[in-house]
Amino acid sequence: CSFDPLAFNEIGVVRFLQRDYDEAATAFEKVLQLCGQQLSSTWEPTLFNLGHCYRKQHRFDLAIQSYNKALHCSPRNASTYSAIGFTYHLKGDFDVAID
Repeated sequence: CSFDPLAFNEIGVVRFLQRDYDEAATAFEKVLQLCGQQLSSTWEPTLFNLGHCYRKQHRFDLAIQSYNKALHCSPRNASTYSAIGFTYHLKGDFDVAID
C-alpha cells in the first residue's frame, strides 16, 4: 500500500543497510509525512533512523533535530543521547558533545 507508514519504514531500513542514505532518508521522511502531527513513541525509531541517515550524509544539524524529536517521543533512550553527543563531536562542537 502506498499509504502504509510501516512499509515505508521498512524500506528505509533496507536502504540504510544498503548504504543508500538518500533513499533511506526519503523513506523515513515519507513515514513522518504520513503520520502528520501524531508523533508518539511508536515513531521514535523512525526519527532515530532518520537522524542516522542525516548524520551519514553529514547533515549534522538535521540529524540533531531528528534525534531531539526522537527524545521527545522517548525521553529516556540512552542511545539517542549518545547519538546526539556523537553528532556534535563530528560537527566539531566538542564542549556540547561532552555535555
